[in-house]
Amino acid sequence: MILAHHLPRSTVPEAPGPPILLIHGAWHGAWSWENFVPWFNDRGHEVYTIELRGHGHHPHAPGHGRGPGAARLADYVNDVAKAVERIGTPPALVGHSMGGFVIQTYLEDHVTPVAVLLASAPPGGALTATLRGLVRHAGSIPRVLRRFSLAALLESPETMRELMFSADTPQATVDAACRRLGEESLPAFLDMHGLNLPDTSRVLSPVVVVGAEDDGIFSRSDVVATARAYGTDAVWVPGGHDMMLDVAWEKAADVVRGAVLEAAHGQPHRPGRALEGEGRERSGAGSEAGSEAEPEEPAPAATIAP
Repeated sequence: MILAHHLPRSTVPEAPGPPILLIHGAWHGAWSWENFVPWFNDRGHEVYTIELRGHGHHPHAPGHGRGPGAARLADYVNDVAKAVERIGTPPALVGHSMGGFVIQTYLEDHVTPVAVLLASAPPGGALTATLRGLVRHAGSIPRVLRRFSLAALLESPETMRELMFSADTPQATVDAACRRLGEESLPAFLDMHGLNLPDTSRVLSPVVVVGAEDDGIFSRSDVVATARAYGTDAVWVPGGHDMMLDVAWEKAADVVRGAVLEAAHGQPHRPGRALEGEGRERSGAGSEAGSEAEPEEPAPAATIAP
């Protein structure tokens, strides 16, 4: 596990709210937050990014243990628990896709100021979504079996666009993400398909559920089911599954910031209440934060060794 600390510039007034821990999804790494980190830093937020064991740019770093091929979902949850312990102050947790699923399991035994699930796997598991994808992309099954590699599911830019991005995403963005994807653990993948599902009745923290309008992996009903499990309504933003990298990423960031600011004021999100930063009909339309000046260069990150 690699934890990096991203500090805001000293010239930016400190924003209210807890630090933010960003947790990536399957096949991804901390690089997937490259838009979010400077955006939040420029608004005064203290940000941490984690690379779960075996992911990102440090697959063989100390603390990554057995690597992604053998990791279980419980290992990823343990990575998050260790990261929170090192941060000290309980952070707001923001998880994308599998990262959102990891957060849900973590919250069975922990409390956080607020958890934001971005295009997250639903608490009932990802089996239905995976079967839908395999039906649409049956040609990838022989590659996966032959190479025993989950990365083979996403090795073409065409598949990457259909599953992860939207029709409006620049091809350069799709290609860059496709090149940076890594392998994913089959045991952890199976855990998300029914072997280790979160018990939502044990979650006591406020949860915000954000869906992508053009998500090629999780359907609208998946997102609604996730929101219903936590007694809230889904918030919708434009773009594909990788909403933090897609063209409307700032609208997703704005919803996250609204949730963090509400948590700072002791106003956890509840069904029927619009988050600061949301637009009409609970979409992720821009707020005052989105109209600020162009961000400057982000401050360098300090890596905290495992």
